[in-house]
Amino acid sequence: MRETNKLKSMIVTSPESNITKSYLDLLVALPWKKVKKDILDIKNVREKLEEAHYGLDEIKKRIIEYLAALIHRRSQSEGKPELEKVGSDYIDSNLFLSHKIRKVRSNSIPILTLVGPPGTGKTSIAMAVAEAIGKEFVKISLGGIRDEAEIRGHRRTYVGALPGKIIQALKKVGVSNPLILLDEIDKMGADFKGDPSAAMLEVLDPEQNRFFQDHYLELEYDLSQVLFVATANEIYDIPEPLLDRVEIIELSSYTFIEKIQIAKSHLIPAVLKENALDPKYFPIQDQTIDFLIRHYTREAGVRGLKRVIDKIVRKIIVKLLEKTLDQNFVIDIEFVRELLGIEKYDPDNVDSSPQIGTVTGLGYSPLGDRLYRSR
Repeated sequence: MRETNKLKSMIVTSPESNITKSYLDLLVALPWKKVKKDILDIKNVREKLEEAHYGLDEIKKRIIEYLAALIHRRSQSEGKPELEKVGSDYIDSNLFLSHKIRKVRSNSIPILTLVGPPGTGKTSIAMAVAEAIGKEFVKISLGGIRDEAEIRGHRRTYVGALPGKIIQALKKVGVSNPLILLDEIDKMGADFKGDPSAAMLEVLDPEQNRFFQDHYLELEYDLSQVLFVATANEIYDIPEPLLDRVEIIELSSYTFIEKIQIAKSHLIPAVLKENALDPKYFPIQDQTIDFLIRHYTREAGVRGLKRVIDKIVRKIIVKLLEKTLDQNFVIDIEFVRELLGIEKYDPDNVDSSPQIGTVTGLGYSPLGDRLYRSR
């Protein structure tokens, strides 16, 4: 009311008028009391995860256990007996509960943090969970953030002040109980402008986030209904205080066999659909996929493999349009070499013959394990 009265007394063309109007527009646009019904159907979650990802059985098991515990905790907070038909019951997430019940519910939601090399499916897992339980999904990239105001917002006394990324995300998604993905939480830094990881403590702590204060907003906003999921590449780079508030789920590198299955079940169909190419024009065998993985990619995930497949598809489309493609062609090793050139990597490049002054050893990195020869 005070800000509204201030706006009425201002000249329309004054800079202060625009600042106040932008502030009031934000207050109106925020979903203070708007929530979306959660569908906590364990069977549906299992199906969505299986559909979206090959393997990762332990990861899927942990996520299922988390959701089952959430349903149980909610039933207890409402004073109801445990849910017997977990697979078919739908639980409504209502923001307007008593303070006691809201506290119990918010404390029951751990902050899941998926840790693993790039391309191992961390973001897509979070998206699959959001889709399975009926939550809106929004991603916040934290990589390279060094200013605390990026999280807590700028005070309105500064020129060009804006709310923090959390409040902006809630405005964008339009509900107060979305799934917010905090991407690359291990890539935050700190400088003279403050430590953004300190601000994240208030966001992720269930004892504090019910009263989160954005400097721009200057009002308390309840974040207890938000489901936060974080991702990181290295657990050692996550600030220690944040580690105490999260549950770590580690994703390891994919094996060659897993990459072949992922390529057949997910990557190739997705790339063919993106390029509107009929599958009959992509006759590829398992040994050719294995050759692509071993000689044209070197990664823990499958992001580079998708780019290689996409490159082959584009070259095939060019041949189709130029009518230079053999009608009975097969994507074999020789055809791959013709399209992509000579191999980039040789996984068996360690010479087995002994050499004076050299030693062969087994090394490990985020890309996986391999043989090395050093002098």
